[in-house]
Amino acid sequence: QASAKPEKRKRKEVLSSWAEAFLQAMQLLDVNAPRAVPQAKALLDQALTSADKPGAPREAPALTLRGLGYLHASVGELQQASIAYIKALGLATRCVKETGGGPRMRALELGCRRDLAVLLRELGRHGDAHKQWLAALALLDTPDKQAGGAGGGGSAAPPSLADAKSNSALARYDLLLSLADCLLHLPGREEEALPLVQAVVDAKVSAFGDKSPQAVAARYDLSRCHRAIHRACAAASVDDAATQRAVTEHLAAARALDSAWHGQLRTLCDGDLRTYADQLVVIGQVG
Repeated sequence: QASAKPEKRKRKEVLSSWAEAFLQAMQLLDVNAPRAVPQAKALLDQALTSADKPGAPREAPALTLRGLGYLHASVGELQQASIAYIKALGLATRCVKETGGGPRMRALELGCRRDLAVLLRELGRHGDAHKQWLAALALLDTPDKQAGGAGGGGSAAPPSLADAKSNSALARYDLLLSLADCLLHLPGREEEALPLVQAVVDAKVSAFGDKSPQAVAARYDLSRCHRAIHRACAAASVDDAATQRAVTEHLAAARALDSAWHGQLRTLCDGDLRTYADQLVVIGQVG
């Protein structure tokens, strides 16, 4: 028993060494000061050296590489960020396989896939980003399948109303919108985005109410989707009756939605033009 105490103390020291360096690095990055980046980089490098030693949590290497990816992305070093994110995803996927896919490890893989998808979008690699969003959506649906639910596997079907306000449902709405945004950047696949966004609108209206802020923001997203498809159809090389009809219909749908969500937003702001203007900025940033 006496010989076990030094080993236990050593494991705690390793864990403390990794956790302290990692947490300090992320806190520095939150400060967003110019000199914070090199300090955070040194701490993350330090954390990475102890991340795979006995005593550190299994997911420590993946978490540390995610941190490095975030650091590189924050200063515009996107290629370095992609390398770190790809390595982090590989380690996270291995953790899921080795542990049987518990909630904590699935959350880690989900975060890694979202990080990589966002970065790929910034790099203009929308096809690769699309694959990551699909995988993330399927991963989020995995618990439903294990519990005997239907699961979505990347489908657009909204969750049941009983769970429509849960964190899982809200995360799913975000993934569907991200997937839709990706499709809008893939020539010839713009129309596939529409049912995804419509599913989010329907789910949010049912869950939060037709005149809720959530419904307003969702209708804004749907309007953007119609306008993007309108632009794609207008720019198409094929100029037939069907294309012209699509141009007209999508523009009309976008205008109707704009009228609806603008009116609802004014009602929510109770005539306060300053608040209305502020909310327009917020919705634009979210969308």
